[in-house]
Amino acid sequence: MMMFTKSYPNIAKWVKNWGWVEIGNNDDSPLGFVLALTIGGVIWEGKHLYDSLEDALEDLDRGIGAWLEINE
Repeated sequence: MMMFTKSYPNIAKWVKNWGWVEIGNNDDSPLGFVLALTIGGVIWEGKHLYDSLEDALEDLDRGIGAWLEINE
């Protein structure tokens, strides 16, 4: 977990204190490949396609970071 926290600090902070993330394709959903959610719903949604899982996690970390700057 320490390596993940160092690489993706905003995701780690998010799942510890705020909500959860979802990763993966769901052909029945119009939502993106990566999502950050709370009980109130989606707070950040990524693209539908990434070149790699690492790219998706980096985008998710940036998206959550931007949300945290405004809402924390």
